[in-house]
Amino acid sequence: MQVEAPNLEGETHNDHVQNPNNQSNVAATAEPIEAEVAEHPPVVATRFERDPGKRVQILELPADQQDEARRFYISEGPYQPVLAEYPLSELAHRRRFQSNWFKQFTWLEYSPHTNRAYCLPCFLFSKKPIGKVGSDTFIVKGFQNWKKVNCGNECSFLKYMGDGGSAHNYSVRCFNNLKNTMAQIDNVIVKQKEIMVAKGRRRLATMIDCIR
Repeated sequence: MQVEAPNLEGETHNDHVQNPNNQSNVAATAEPIEAEVAEHPPVVATRFERDPGKRVQILELPADQQDEARRFYISEGPYQPVLAEYPLSELAHRRRFQSNWFKQFTWLEYSPHTNRAYCLPCFLFSKKPIGKVGSDTFIVKGFQNWKKVNCGNECSFLKYMGDGGSAHNYSVRCFNNLKNTMAQIDNVIVKQKEIMVAKGRRRLATMIDCIR
């Protein structure tokens, strides 16, 4: 099923930001990813790279692989490795990434390769950045200014999320819609298998009765 990526040309993230200490305001404007992500098991080699600092951008993949990649990344969920200690940033005000941010911002990803943060829904459903300053930070370049996280109205993660009509939240809705569709298809397949197993058992019982 082809999923249309949102047109982000001309769109910017809303600068009106809620205080992260006010949980009700954040919940009212943010589109949460419908998943709970725990510590990742060992990564198994696949054709798609999990680490957001290494993977190829969706639009750089062949057209016939883009939907497959979206389904793969949605089924795996955000890449959220929990480390005993994260490296210090390369900026003047040196800080470390904090694993508790994964619970607060479910869309968040972290790359051990680049020591930077990324956004999975925007990676999957945003169009190629159009040159606006900061438009590709959470998609291509990665974010590392940890000092600006959980700093009241200047929290960079909240600024990036914006209000309910932001480009980020539109990508999150696309993410959740495809995830729900995939779950419905899986449920249909499971039910069909259950029906086939039940029919097979009835046939087997009939054959046993005939033999007797």
